Amino acid sequence: MKNYQSSFFLILSFSLFLLPISVFALGWNLQYQEPGHHTLYSVKFVDTNYGWVVGDSGIVLHTANGGGDWEYQASPTSHVLRSVAFVDASYGFAVGDTGTIIATTNGGVNWTNQTSNTIQMLRSVSFVNASRGWAVGDSGMILCTSDGGENWLPQTSGTPYALNSVCFVDVNNGWVVGGYFVYPDTSNIHSIILHSSDGGISWISQNSGTISPLYGVTFVDPNRGWGVGSYYVLPDSLTSFCAILNTINGGITWNIQYGGIATNSVVGVTSLDFNHIWIVDRFANFGYTNNGGVTWNGESADPSYERTSLSMVDTTHGWAVGELGTIFLYTGYTFVANNNEVLPDQFQLNQNYPNPFNSSTLIQYSIPTYGSVQLDLFDGLGRNVRTLLNEPQRPGVYQVSVNGMNLSSGTYFYRLSNGNQTMTRKMILLK
Repeated sequence: MKNYQSSFFLILSFSLFLLPISVFALGWNLQYQEPGHHTLYSVKFVDTNYGWVVGDSGIVLHTANGGGDWEYQASPTSHVLRSVAFVDASYGFAVGDTGTIIATTNGGVNWTNQTSNTIQMLRSVSFVNASRGWAVGDSGMILCTSDGGENWLPQTSGTPYALNSVCFVDVNNGWVVGGYFVYPDTSNIHSIILHSSDGGISWISQNSGTISPLYGVTFVDPNRGWGVGSYYVLPDSLTSFCAILNTINGGITWNIQYGGIATNSVVGVTSLDFNHIWIVDRFANFGYTNNGGVTWNGESADPSYERTSLSMVDTTHGWAVGELGTIFLYTGYTFVANNNEVLPDQFQLNQNYPNPFNSSTLIQYSIPTYGSVQLDLFDGLGRNVRTLLNEPQRPGVYQVSVNGMNLSSGTYFYRLSNGNQTMTRKMILLK
C-alpha cells in the first residue's frame, strides 16, 4: 500500500500542473533577476513596499517599492547568508555560514557584524522584537539574544542534527525543525521538531509523525502552526512527496497532510493566519490553501530555477527567491488560458479521480460565468463534513485536491453550487 500511495501522490502532484486547461493560477511570475546571478536564500517583507533578500557572497538586496526597484546594500561579510528576519522597516538580522550574523537598525543603510562565538552554519533566524531573537543551524546549534545581538548565547537543543528553521510567536513560545537524511543510508534518517515555552531555556522534542527531515516552520499563535519537508517511503527512499504538517495544540500532536501539491522537498512555508498558508518546493512548485489545508491549489513556476524561500504580507502580495538571482512576485489569482482551449460554456462537475481513492483525490469542475462558487462534502447520511471551497471565481476550469486522511472509509457526496445551479456526485474512500 505504501508504494501504491507514493506513486499515486507523485502522479497527482504532476497532474496539478500539466493538465491543458484554463484556470485561475496562483499568479507567481518572475519580477527581477539579480545581475550577478547569485543564489538567493531568503526573503522578508514587512509590508507591501519594504523587503530584503540575502544570499551568496554576503549579498543583500533591498526594495522600498514592492520590488519595482531592487538595490544592493553594503554587506560587511562575503559569507553566504541563508536567512533574513526583520521586526519592522528598521530592525533586521541575517545569518549564514561559519556562524555569520549581521544586523541593521536603519533598514539596511548600515549593516554590522555581530559575534556568534560559533563556526557552525546558521540556517534560520527569528525575532519577536528588536531585542529578542534566536538563530539555529548545524549540529543542533541554537543561539539566543536578549539585547539585539550584542550578545548571543547558546541554548541546549539536545540533538546533533541540523536545525533548518525557527519560529517564535512571542518571547516564550517557539519551534525549531530539522533532521538528517543522506541517501542511501536509510538506517540513519531523522525528523526533528523542538518546542520551547520558556524562551529556549528548555527544549522539548515533539513527534512529527514522519521520519523525514523538515525544512520550514511557521506559527500564527502559541497553538496553531505548520511544518513542511519531504515524506520518504522506505525502503525505496528515492520515492518521496511533500510532507505538510499542522497542529492546533502547540505541537502536542501533529497531523500529516500530503497535499498533492509539490513533488519533492518543500523548503518554504509562510502564513497570514491558520487558514491562509503558502508553500514552495525546490522545483518551483507553489501551493496555497485558504481553508487551513482542507484543500490546496497549486502552480508550477519556471522549473529552471530552484526556489529557496518565500514571504507573504497579504493574500495578493508575496515574493519568492532562488537560484540565479531570481525573484518571483505573487499578485493573487491570475487568469491563465491555454491557447488551444476555450472557456467552458456550461456548468459541470466531473467525477473525482481516482475513485475509489485512498488518502487523496482530485475534483475538477467548470463554471461558465463569474459568481460565488461553493464545494461541499457530505457523508453517507447527508451531513456536511467539510466545505472544500467557498469564494467568488471567474469563468474557467478548476481542480481541487481533497485530503481524506482524517475521514473514515465509506461513501461520500460532493456538491458544487454556482448561483442557482447545483450538481452532486458520489465518491468512495477506501483505507
